[in-house]
Amino acid sequence: MSDAPHILTDSHPVSRQKPALAVLALALLPTLAVPGAPSAGAQDAAPQPATGLASAALDADERAALDRVLEEWDRDDGPGLAAAVWRDGELVYAVGRGLADLERGVPITADSRFRIASTSKQFTAAAILLLVEDGALDLETPVHELIDELPAFEPPVRVRHLVAHQSGLPDYLWLMELKGLDDASIYSFDEALAVLARVTRTVFEPGARFDYSNTNYLLLAEIVRRVSGRTLREFAAERIFTPLAMTSSHFHDRRTELVPNRAMGYTRSDDPLGWELSMTPLELIGDGGVLTSVGDLFRWSQDIRVTEDGRVGVLRPASVAQQLTPFALADGTPTDYAFGLSVRAIEAGTLVEHSGRFVGYVADMLHCPEAGFGAVVLCNHDEPNPPALCARLLRALDLDLASTTVDDVADGPAEGRREPTRAPKSARQLRGIWMATDGGVVRLALVRGSVRLSGPAGRYDLEPVDADALHFASADGGTVLRAVDTHLELTDPSGAVTRLERELPPASDATYLDAQFAGAWHVRELDEIWTLRRREQRTWAYDVLRTRGTPGRVAVEGARSASGPFGTLMWRADGERGWRLWSESFGLLHLERPGAAPDAAPSDRAQRVPGDDGR
Repeated sequence: MSDAPHILTDSHPVSRQKPALAVLALALLPTLAVPGAPSAGAQDAAPQPATGLASAALDADERAALDRVLEEWDRDDGPGLAAAVWRDGELVYAVGRGLADLERGVPITADSRFRIASTSKQFTAAAILLLVEDGALDLETPVHELIDELPAFEPPVRVRHLVAHQSGLPDYLWLMELKGLDDASIYSFDEALAVLARVTRTVFEPGARFDYSNTNYLLLAEIVRRVSGRTLREFAAERIFTPLAMTSSHFHDRRTELVPNRAMGYTRSDDPLGWELSMTPLELIGDGGVLTSVGDLFRWSQDIRVTEDGRVGVLRPASVAQQLTPFALADGTPTDYAFGLSVRAIEAGTLVEHSGRFVGYVADMLHCPEAGFGAVVLCNHDEPNPPALCARLLRALDLDLASTTVDDVADGPAEGRREPTRAPKSARQLRGIWMATDGGVVRLALVRGSVRLSGPAGRYDLEPVDADALHFASADGGTVLRAVDTHLELTDPSGAVTRLERELPPASDATYLDAQFAGAWHVRELDEIWTLRRREQRTWAYDVLRTRGTPGRVAVEGARSASGPFGTLMWRADGERGWRLWSESFGLLHLERPGAAPDAAPSDRAQRVPGDDGR
């Protein structure tokens, strides 16, 4: 649920336009049995060929090669995994390794059901596509028109921004964790929505960049409910799982529900058995929540294909094509993300993947719909690397995962290519916090020879223009940073120039600092009270105490700034009584003294500061 997607095949994912879908015939498999396979109840279950293609069957050497990939997990004293491989549209390998239930010694089989975390997102996205097919939903609809509790952001967050992870909405899991509610806590969708409804700005302009946020798919699940009149669990069961005979699959939205053949989730511990349960009582779905088996995921993989007759499964051919087409950003920059899937081109067609990681479960599904090959690995502990295992399983059968394109990388400088310039040593003096003269704040750091500028308006990696001057620019030349006497000038793509001045050192008077930091603070967006208490014998360090959850820490860095709790940047603009707290993960929060009126809105000029738009 919290894992971002990635295509892990020992190479970096490449953004490419999807080629046309091949026309391939197929049949869905009704069972996981195969002639000559171990009897029912054994850990290994090989499939019955569905299309009669002899080329799909495994020989002894191929099966041994697949077994070697998984041999580390072939044990009877710990959790493990289930894996499946298909070729030419036929399931040729389905096995279980390790234990599904350590207390009872129950082995994992090919029929074991696992929580698949963020791998669930493709089913949520498919439900959205089905509503679009029905004419009940338009991807261009602003989200606040469908979920009216949310603010009407300007520019609006649209449904397609949610699907593409381009909304700029902060991840609700982060926000709830800031409230002291983690994955072992119990809270409802309405509680999560109440927090999101208090978010007054997106982290970036919708469509401006890809930023993986579980909020997007949590809200898509609610959109399915409000548009269709059925919960996502009910809608997916009726329109996806039942038609495809995925009898081991459901969105798990009731924590007390018993699930046959469930593999319990585990993590390492100091207990005598070396493991402890790692489960979640959360009933929120959409961003995760599917429980399923490797066989069911094979059946689903076959739905993302097109036959000569057109429609094969639950989606029409045009919707399948849309499902596998990556979104572009507002400026036309391509991404690898489609409808709940990472996609890139390979020689055989399209390589499709989405991984997942939540509590004691990790998962990955990697397949090529056109060629009909793929693999899935589902684990009930967090140590394996399912994306790498899927790639290794496919390569063990000599299936080609190579991209159809070659990255623009050469051993030496090519004609017309400028070798990168490293920042001069004097650039080290730029590190730290800088304040804009009209209220903004940015942090500068050196990262692999470049200057990284980060703040509420975004993050920019600026390369040196030359090796002898403090002069840096973004790759497109739109953002420029240069040293001018004792300050910096930051020019944004519109040509607006902002003056940045070094933050003054912090005061050393403990009484003064306590007046600035110590005591109770109301976090507006979370509707929570945080109490800051100075650590003993530490002048510039404060503990952040919350009603729930572990304490955070504030480290005072300057006269108006600090490293806030949980990896944030914290600052106070001139004339403000409270503090602003910002992170790339959850955006901007405001800390105010309980009962105090909010600070007056900053001027329009302040809203144009690259470090902060003032809201």
